[in-house]
Amino acid sequence: MKKAMAYVTLLLSLAPTAHAGDVPAWHIRHLSPGQVFSGPCERMERTLAPGEAFGEAVPAGSITSVEVQADEIGLPDPIILYILRNGKFGVLTHPISVPAATAMRLMLAGGQCLQMNMLLDPANNQLSSVATDIGTLLVPSPVAACGVTLPSLIPGMTREEAGKSLRADGGLSTPFTLERYVVQHCTTQDAAVKVNLAFKPAGMSDKTYQLGKWQRPPQKPQDVLMRVSPYYLESAVAD
Repeated sequence: MKKAMAYVTLLLSLAPTAHAGDVPAWHIRHLSPGQVFSGPCERMERTLAPGEAFGEAVPAGSITSVEVQADEIGLPDPIILYILRNGKFGVLTHPISVPAATAMRLMLAGGQCLQMNMLLDPANNQLSSVATDIGTLLVPSPVAACGVTLPSLIPGMTREEAGKSLRADGGLSTPFTLERYVVQHCTTQDAAVKVNLAFKPAGMSDKTYQLGKWQRPPQKPQDVLMRVSPYYLESAVAD
């Protein structure tokens, strides 16, 4: 299996919501490092009403594909779908300064496109807001209803330390490169709070790890946490 940062195309279905109606399947395309958005397009222009929902400004049926300049640790697919479902345009009352923003582009019917930059709060690595070509998109926290303090996962921790409040999610997972976990004591009937993690094998040098041309050894408690995704909501998966 290729590294998580390699090009991958996923086909996902967004369940109908009260404001979205029937929604088609979208191709979410994660770009590899250095890969740019595909082809030219006409930037979308629109006058927004205060508090207008994203689904009203950009009907789901007009979206043909989604391109993301990050892998599923930089920006997991469930967060993308959550933004498109629940975002509303407004004014950010407490702007934050971020060192970098993950870029995403929606391709729309008729050759138009909409550029979106995901702003993550550097204090907790959680989604703060989304800057778009037509305005700022405010998104409610997908994990605020959890009711418990979410684990503080910091690169440099060992696998043993990071896993104290987590359990492995079911379904497909790629050891070391893209491992999905569920936060213990933070699940409901409908969804669970999850996080994607990447680890470096215990004892491996940073140079060897960055080259990426190594065979995956057995997982060990001393493996080193390298990357952490924002937390997100998704249905729990059973093996």
